[in-house]
Amino acid sequence: MEACAAGSLDFIPESYKRSIPMWPAPRPPTPAERARLVSGHLPALATCAFEVSAPATHPALIGQFVAPYNCLGWVIDQEYPFHYWPPDDARFAGQSPMSIMDAYFSHRGMPRAAVLPPNPAKAIALYARSADDPTHVALLRSDGRWESKLGQDVRIIHPHLTDLDGPAYGSVAGYYL
Repeated sequence: MEACAAGSLDFIPESYKRSIPMWPAPRPPTPAERARLVSGHLPALATCAFEVSAPATHPALIGQFVAPYNCLGWVIDQEYPFHYWPPDDARFAGQSPMSIMDAYFSHRGMPRAAVLPPNPAKAIALYARSADDPTHVALLRSDGRWESKLGQDVRIIHPHLTDLDGPAYGSVAGYYL
C-alpha cells in the first residue's frame, strides 16, 4: 500500500465530510471472520468476546476514489481516518520505525508512556514485535474497551489489550497519552 501524507485534512470539502455514512451498531463476528482473524496470526481472538465495529472496506469517498484506512488513521481521527503508517513525511526521513512512531504521536501532543494511568482522557496502545518494530495501535474507548482497525481487514472492539497478542502484532510496548 502506498503511504499517504499525514497532514491536514482541510482539502476535504465539507459536502464530502457530511456524506460519510455512520457504521451500523457493532455486531458479533461471523464464524468466517473469526476463523480468518485467528488463522491470520491473532490466536487470542479464538476465545475473545470481540465485536466487529466496521467492515473491511471503508466507503468514505473523497472526490472519485474510495479511501481505505488502517489502525493509525483510526486512532488519529475516528471521523475522517485518512492517516497512514508509515507516514510519508520528510520530517521522519532516516529515522528508525519506533522513532518515527514516537515522533508522529509526539507531534500530536501525545508522548509515549510505559504505563497506562487510571482513567486517562485519551489513550492509544502501541504494539510491537521488538524494540524497533511497531506493528499496531489501538484506541481506548470511553467504555473501557479497546478498538482496533486490523490493517485492511475489519475494525473490532476488544475487551483486553492481550486479545491481539501474537505473531501479527507482538504485544503492547507502551501508550501514547
